Amino acid sequence: MKKILFILLIICTLIPTETRATRLWSDGFELGTTSSNFGCAALGVAMTLETTTKHGGDYSAKVTGLSSGTPQGCAQTFTSASGTNGPIYLRVYFNLSTAPSSENYFLTFQNGNTLLAGITVNSSGALTLRDEDGSIGSSSALSTNTWYRVELMVDRTAAAGSHIVTGYLNGTQFANAANRSLSVMLDNFRVGGNIASEAQ
Repeated sequence: MKKILFILLIICTLIPTETRATRLWSDGFELGTTSSNFGCAALGVAMTLETTTKHGGDYSAKVTGLSSGTPQGCAQTFTSASGTNGPIYLRVYFNLSTAPSSENYFLTFQNGNTLLAGITVNSSGALTLRDEDGSIGSSSALSTNTWYRVELMVDRTAAAGSHIVTGYLNGTQFANAANRSLSVMLDNFRVGGNIASEAQ
């Protein structure tokens, strides 16, 4: 036990203070519910919980089928209506069993219903980092039935024209831009499928 504690203390002291962040929200759906009282609020059609395909623990949330114009997922407001400039990060573990028929948002930062930045997956399984100004860059195609760590970072603290939007895949940056002009601050995130009510 002393050895484990010692290793953890060394790791903590190697992380510079500036990079430490407070976790605003976390949910592995381990309570076995998608109720907004325990996790994030349903967005359009609620995701289902399953116990077969999971990254860790006993449950994962699953998008079970997409209908044109109908989002399926959950949303979580993390600050007041005025929002935050960040920098703020969002991480999910993502397993693509079937690619969508058209490009589809599955992870976004928003202000109310205004989509500011997000990551899409297309029919070939490639991820694209986008914001309200357009496409930033893409990854190579993902393999189906494989778990990936996907992260989205937005930093709006600099002046317009210098906002930063970054996408990571398994800890490696796959797209980045430091010349963006996001119109408003962020106040919620959404995760699921058809987040922008895409056609299927």
